[in-house]
Amino acid sequence: MSSQNVQRPICIIGLGLIGGSLLRDLAGYNHHVFGYNHSTSAARTAVKQGFDVNDDLPAVLNRSEVEKALIVIAVPMTAVGSVLDAIQEYAPSCSITDVVSVKTPVRQQVCDRGMEDRYVGGHPLAGTSKSGWDHSQTGLFRRAAWGITYDYAAECEARGEKIPRNGLRLLRTSCA
Repeated sequence: MSSQNVQRPICIIGLGLIGGSLLRDLAGYNHHVFGYNHSTSAARTAVKQGFDVNDDLPAVLNRSEVEKALIVIAVPMTAVGSVLDAIQEYAPSCSITDVVSVKTPVRQQVCDRGMEDRYVGGHPLAGTSKSGWDHSQTGLFRRAAWGITYDYAAECEARGEKIPRNGLRLLRTSCA
């Protein structure tokens, strides 16, 4: 079986413009994706629209652990620390990435918790001035580059591995 036949679940924590748009796109491609939003009303709206969303962070992270999901942190920088703490408690073996607008402070918080061996930072070079689930949209990332922190890209290159593109144009960056 090739790796193209294996579909790893993706859990998105925070369903604002970027996280919500990512969830919409992945669901549109029939990828196994589920998410968490702290706003009960936004979570209910997403569920009514047919998305697999919950407002219970421990439950979503427990599910991530059971399903071995890739966790995407898509929350404001001020919430990253508490999300990482919850991931440590409820999903201690899951791989983590983020789409937070800054990289160095996120990576520092990841390293402070000893989670760097399962973290790869990134961010799509896309967005609007709007925020929240109601402004998330399908196709936001079409033709957009997706920055991946240099540490991961350099490690992949050192091992002779290619970074999976899945139709994305990738832009390698450093955390600094």
